[in-house]
Amino acid sequence: MDKIKIENGKVVKTDPRVTINVNAIAQGYTADVIAQEFDRRGIENYLVEIGGEIMCKGKNSRGELWTIAIDKPVDGNNIPGQDIQDIVELTGRGLATSGNYRKYYEENGEKFSHTIDPSTGKPVKHNLLSATVIAKDAMTADAMATVLMVVGLDKAKEILAADATMDAYLVYSEQGVFKVYKTEGVQIRQTKK
Repeated sequence: MDKIKIENGKVVKTDPRVTINVNAIAQGYTADVIAQEFDRRGIENYLVEIGGEIMCKGKNSRGELWTIAIDKPVDGNNIPGQDIQDIVELTGRGLATSGNYRKYYEENGEKFSHTIDPSTGKPVKHNLLSATVIAKDAMTADAMATVLMVVGLDKAKEILAADATMDAYLVYSEQGVFKVYKTEGVQIRQTKK
């Protein structure tokens, strides 16, 4: 971070070769912009999904809360909705999931995450496999899902405990077994019998 600084409210690059990528919030932000336009036009029921980042309001066509699948974070699960971990119900909030099960690099049998720890400049190495965040808007959910994937399970729990405006569904591995940590505000869809 020594190549970028903020001066007088502007981003200044000390090296012209440096680029900034805002992909960690771009899709969530775009979903929010569309949702705001729907709100402006008086649309009461909608679900906007841009690249997996979601902003929704109201109810679906069956008069129920919107249902969103959380994919199981297993290597090879490259098709959204193919292998589902759980289904959450949602309205009036944004949702985003980050994980390391679709975008990674493998060399000599070792897997390297696409999520980079900014403090080391290296791929993260921890047992958190995916982080689904529910927040006031999709951009916040998008950014925070990435943050939680960077910091790992323990720090993620601390962040969530300190911010009552966010909820999360975290999938992690404990000795090769999938486990889930979720905050109280996550509403899991109950299967109908």
